[in-house]
Amino acid sequence: MAEPTSTTSGVTIATGVITLTGSVLGLQWDALLLGLFGGLFALQHVAPFASRWHVASGLAMASLFGAAFAPFADSIAHASFVSSWISATPIPADAPRLAGALVFGMAAQFVVPMGFRWIKARMAKEGQS
Repeated sequence: MAEPTSTTSGVTIATGVITLTGSVLGLQWDALLLGLFGGLFALQHVAPFASRWHVASGLAMASLFGAAFAPFADSIAHASFVSSWISATPIPADAPRLAGALVFGMAAQFVVPMGFRWIKARMAKEGQS
């Protein structure tokens, strides 16, 4: 687990970053915050980051990833068999969107670095050929 001081300062920096970029991109605030909470939860289960900037960029990326892909989770939930269950229960209509933001925020801590490593390996492989 990362040091508490680097994690705390990284969270502070990430919160400022998502506030600015989320408002510029027009993303919804509740999805941004749930993506941030998902990223914070997943941060406990990833290898320690090198610096507070790595923590901040990872959390900002998780928040933006969660907020950007949350509407897809909402539309999939309403278009699938879950739609009848959602309309039959007294949960808010935007609950699948918010749950999607949380899940995508958690997944971003693992998926996006793997994607970057894959792209880097692919570029190195292309350079050797």
